[in-house]
Amino acid sequence: MRRVRLGLWPTPVRSLEALSPGLWCKDEGACSPVYGGNKVRKLEFLLACPEEHIVTVGAHGSHHVLATAIYAGRLGKRTTGIMLPRPPSAHADAVQAVSDRLATCIRLPDPTGVGALLADFVSGGARVIPVGGSDATGARGWELAGRELAEQVRAGELPEPRQVFVPLGTAATAAGLATGLRLAGLASEVVGVRVVPTFVTPEERVRTLGGPVTVDDRWLGDGYGYSTPEAEAALAAARDIGFELETTYSAKALAAALAARGPRLWWNTLSTVPLPTG
Repeated sequence: MRRVRLGLWPTPVRSLEALSPGLWCKDEGACSPVYGGNKVRKLEFLLACPEEHIVTVGAHGSHHVLATAIYAGRLGKRTTGIMLPRPPSAHADAVQAVSDRLATCIRLPDPTGVGALLADFVSGGARVIPVGGSDATGARGWELAGRELAEQVRAGELPEPRQVFVPLGTAATAAGLATGLRLAGLASEVVGVRVVPTFVTPEERVRTLGGPVTVDDRWLGDGYGYSTPEAEAALAAARDIGFELETTYSAKALAAALAARGPRLWWNTLSTVPLPTG
């Protein structure tokens, strides 16, 4: 499978004993000085294509759309983002403002017109990347992430975690990671902390992308994009040790990890690099 190198691997691990005994972090946010987060591994495979026009889909303020625009641009490609509504937040507005500068963003009031619009772009020669970069190609990047973590465990950088916590949105991160850990011989349980409703990503969808993943539904709250008291508490705790999170994905996954016990790992999937200003 073709691949373009976009990130710096492996991403670092660190103890979060100050937050909770037995808790570790693998910081995907530090994978690039350009823009980090969990989309970069997927895009290394998804952008290794001949098409010069990339089209993808995300909610208002999507980190996936922004990461696609940034890295497609660095490869000489242009990006169109089809944007759907989401609950308002200052964080999402800030991300969207950068996406509007780097990509052509088309706003739709609901998902009903997405399929026809994508078909038009495909007929015009564009490459469509699915929402979240979540297909078998994108999951391949996270299979390699699982192997990478296994190598760090065997090198003595951290103990083998009993559980690995990641947000569960469109599922390729969790599913690919579970596949990679299994192939690398680690027994760690991948816990996908649900951040989207079940109808968006049912468990059958997770299984088609890889696995096995334990889906934890307890942290969603009122739905995608809505904060919870637990996410707010995790966000505040993370800030005390130098992480600036958001409450849609990363803080909910950390909240789940903080509630668990034993040797475990929270995978920070949010970029730690400031948003591009140029």
